[in-house]
Amino acid sequence: MQGRIIKAMAGFYHVYSEKEIYLTKPRGLFRLENITPAVGDMVDFEADPLHMEGTIVSIHERENLLIRPRVSNVTMALLVFSLIDPMPDYLLLDKLICNALWQGIEPHLVFNKCDLRYGEEEVAKTIYSLTPHEKHFVSAQTGEGIEELRASLVGGIHVVAGPSGSGKSSLLNAFGMEKTLEVGEISSKLRRGKHTTRHVQLLPIGEDTFIVDTPGFTNLELDEKIDPLILRECFEEFLPFAHKCRYDNCLHGPEPQCAVKEALAQGLIRPERYENYLILLDQVKERKDYQ
Repeated sequence: MQGRIIKAMAGFYHVYSEKEIYLTKPRGLFRLENITPAVGDMVDFEADPLHMEGTIVSIHERENLLIRPRVSNVTMALLVFSLIDPMPDYLLLDKLICNALWQGIEPHLVFNKCDLRYGEEEVAKTIYSLTPHEKHFVSAQTGEGIEELRASLVGGIHVVAGPSGSGKSSLLNAFGMEKTLEVGEISSKLRRGKHTTRHVQLLPIGEDTFIVDTPGFTNLELDEKIDPLILRECFEEFLPFAHKCRYDNCLHGPEPQCAVKEALAQGLIRPERYENYLILLDQVKERKDYQ
């Protein structure tokens, strides 16, 4: 059978297949080969339908793998920032956008606390008006925009990321999701008492659609594997102009005849985004391993 790992706990893996959940263990050869399954993995497993148990025999190739939380095959990242209390840190948001794109994950920009009708909403709309990323203005408190946001989560695995205080947990609660498998329900199978240890878990919220119940990748710094050439690709509104630059390896900084800077001067690129790009470019260049 084929299914997806939706929870890992105490060496057991809960595999979701055809709307059923099987308690599985990986084949012994995995340990010898130093292979560790991850939540989000698509797997082939041998099932015992009578006891709803099984053995994982193979793991499909992963599209990506986040480390914290350890989840594979992530499709979308909901980057949650509040519009007030705390005020949005747009440089941090641009870092998270770059991290997501580098991992092959589609970033969706979610601005919370819009019910307060603070002027920062217009600021955020302006800064990201020329980016291709989907943008949502919501209130986890009143429910404004929540249904529209949830309707956009169609297919794949979605994670929630953002700084402390932005309302990530409140957003998940506003979705009204119920966990499909609580720790206590499987304690008898594990022959262990109930406990409250926190585990990463995928919650099914639609057809082949899951959301991670633990908010966010915790790495809020620019991924160390992102070099200057990768960074420039992560500012996607630059791309329609970049091929017109005089130099193929133009980093859109001091280089002459840079089409990106020309687009900036024409108002086709937002100055706030360009300024953040230069800050991140300097950070990348300062790394010891940059040549």
